[in-house]
Amino acid sequence: MTITNHGRIEWGGGREKDLHRTYWIKFLLETDDDLDGPQTLTYAAGLPAVGASWTYGNDNDAYALCWPTVECETVIKREPNFWWILKYTFSTRPFRTCATNEIENPLTQPDIITGSFVGYQERTFLRRDGSPILSSSLEPIWVQKDKNMPTVSITQTVASLGLSTFSQMIDTVNDATLWGMAKRHIKLRNVPWKRLVWGSCTYYYQRTLQFDVRYDSFDEKKVRDMGHRVIDPDKLAKDPGLDRTKPENFTRASDDRGNIEKVILLDLNGEQCTDPVNHTHYLPAIELYNESNFLTLGVPATL
Repeated sequence: MTITNHGRIEWGGGREKDLHRTYWIKFLLETDDDLDGPQTLTYAAGLPAVGASWTYGNDNDAYALCWPTVECETVIKREPNFWWILKYTFSTRPFRTCATNEIENPLTQPDIITGSFVGYQERTFLRRDGSPILSSSLEPIWVQKDKNMPTVSITQTVASLGLSTFSQMIDTVNDATLWGMAKRHIKLRNVPWKRLVWGSCTYYYQRTLQFDVRYDSFDEKKVRDMGHRVIDPDKLAKDPGLDRTKPENFTRASDDRGNIEKVILLDLNGEQCTDPVNHTHYLPAIELYNESNFLTLGVPATL
């Protein structure tokens, strides 16, 4: 089997209305075996490689790259043929998939990675400059603030679904640095999937890993220290070192007239907060979600 590339026989193309540029070029190939077909011809010497730039004659467009698509047609119709015309396309439009390797079966398809943002609301008592929002009685006023959460979706084709593995990772966060984010900043929200068929009856699966990203982590950091009870002032007066971990050392909060308070703001030490504006009254960060190693699902370490 010998294939001879007789070179360029026709070319064309130009600039499109959206200012992308697309070109095409045709090559004439000759084979000594009329049983040679398109699959064999595309591997002949002298043909453009996928990703090669447009450089023919006096033309040179470094940003127009050869697409993976190849059109093959015979010169002689309805009889044994030894002559073929192959057409290649070059374009400044980006590829949809990585073109380093040919797709031999569905499982070799590269992952499809997409992203978006999801809106939600967060309660705050701070203005944009960091100053508190106060009532006329100098008490904090909480309001709703719009925020948007980055999301990342990774669609994979896999031979085994792995349901028992990823189902345990739903609503867990990353256990180590991932995509430039520290641990506990990325949460797996959902994994929709479907079973597909390849060939006559070979099953494989397509699953989409859907992640939410929070730059301030998924640990809850804005839980106010509030309650109905305070450290017993009488016991505290007798014993300044009173054990604040024992429930019996606390009593229902009341005002100066002895009226029972419903809920009061505390100072992180079991006593009523007397300066709600300047005093820190958030509980230490609360970890709500377990951790998982998402790399075991085959996600890339970087995006």
